[in-house]
Amino acid sequence: MRSLRFRLTFAFLIVGVLGVAVGAIVASHRASGAFREFTFARNQEGLVTTLVSYYEAHGNWDDLPGAFQPPGPMGGGAPNIPLREPGILLVTDAEGRVVVPGPGGEEGDLLSEDMLADATPLESGGVTIGWLVVPEDAFARTRGEEQFLGQLN
Repeated sequence: MRSLRFRLTFAFLIVGVLGVAVGAIVASHRASGAFREFTFARNQEGLVTTLVSYYEAHGNWDDLPGAFQPPGPMGGGAPNIPLREPGILLVTDAEGRVVVPGPGGEEGDLLSEDMLADATPLESGGVTIGWLVVPEDAFARTRGEEQFLGQLN
């Protein structure tokens, strides 16, 4: 028969190992989430800059759908913005009328106040010139981001 001391030591050892494992899993999950939020914010910021630059160069949103295509296998498109797929973004003018159709709106539709409340304002000179609606999964991860997340997990 084993002693009580042995059983308690073994139980504390098991609890300690489980605690470390759970802590590592929680830390890894939180770090992955924070990294995804960071890359989303960085990509969204680049997209906003590109859209505002387009508006400032042209003075309107005319021809934006044709000029603003995500990069494809043959290159071209918006530089350094890794969109997951075409048609994932929605861009409106200052009044909320859709100029680049995407989920939740066709070209010419007027977005609801609820959708605009969740949208990112596009501003130039302190004036709102449009709105951007981007789902959280809009951006494809780059190879470097995939490698980092693979090493993190």
